[in-house]
Amino acid sequence: MMTPASGMIKVERPTKRFGQFVALLDISFEIKQGEIVDFLGPNGAGKTTAIKMLTTLLRPTNGRVRSGRLVASNGHDWAGMLAHKARGRTQGGRACPNR
Repeated sequence: MMTPASGMIKVERPTKRFGQFVALLDISFEIKQGEIVDFLGPNGAGKTTAIKMLTTLLRPTNGRVRSGRLVASNGHDWAGMLAHKARGRTQGGRACPNR
């Protein structure tokens, strides 16, 4: 069980590549329960890619992303983990894309 002092979201050096294009490179941070954060940066900085990884729409090419009890890294399939966790709920096409 997570305590208030432990991180609800922990990002450990993920990278996301789309072919030769690097959309996100090696960021790390932790968000504790109850914290409010904001992503700021210029267009093309990787904000949307980071949010998509945090919300399980994308998995990282390298590195790890932990959101609650779910952990994803290269080789782990978010969709499979979410299907197990969301048993009994309908999963829309956008909820767990196979990317």
